[in-house]
Amino acid sequence: MKITDEEKLELIEFIINRTNLEKNEEISQRIASDNAYKTEYESLKRIHLGFQVYDVSRKLQEIHANGKVQNLWTQYIAVAASLFIVAGLFLWQNSTNKIDGVQIYQAYYSSPQVFVNASADIEKEFNHAIELLDQKKYRDAIIILRTNNHPFASWYLALALLHENRVEEAKIYLVKLSKNIDSPFQTEAKKILAQIE
Repeated sequence: MKITDEEKLELIEFIINRTNLEKNEEISQRIASDNAYKTEYESLKRIHLGFQVYDVSRKLQEIHANGKVQNLWTQYIAVAASLFIVAGLFLWQNSTNKIDGVQIYQAYYSSPQVFVNASADIEKEFNHAIELLDQKKYRDAIIILRTNNHPFASWYLALALLHENRVEEAKIYLVKLSKNIDSPFQTEAKKILAQIE
């Protein structure tokens, strides 16, 4: 069945979060049950994501061109935007419907480039866990990240759990991150949750 222009506009409104809860539920159910509608939704979502990646990339170029990274919060935004760009490019290139934990990990993982206010022990332990992730020692990193109180620990723990295809455990941390408005990883956590649910 061909998708009408009105249905396409409805999907665009859904993608940019301009529909109410009732309409969201209706559209979500139709996406789950109608393959043509789902295909159109995924196509429009990739187009929207491409525009977002371009916009974020342009803004990052402006920040770097001006040489103004004035405070830690700006650095948080830069890290989150970089993660978003990597994830967006991955999703743009990969149009398959089924993405496993390893692919999600590869799409979203990058070593942190921002230092935060944390005790020396917490920071040292966190950095060791990141080194383990970089060395592909995911299980050892998971053990450290579970007990580490670094502000980014739960993000990297969720990614490591995904890499090990421990999706249900990862969801626990991703849900917490997706609800934390102070987290620089809130948007990425929501996107991963949408992919794995």
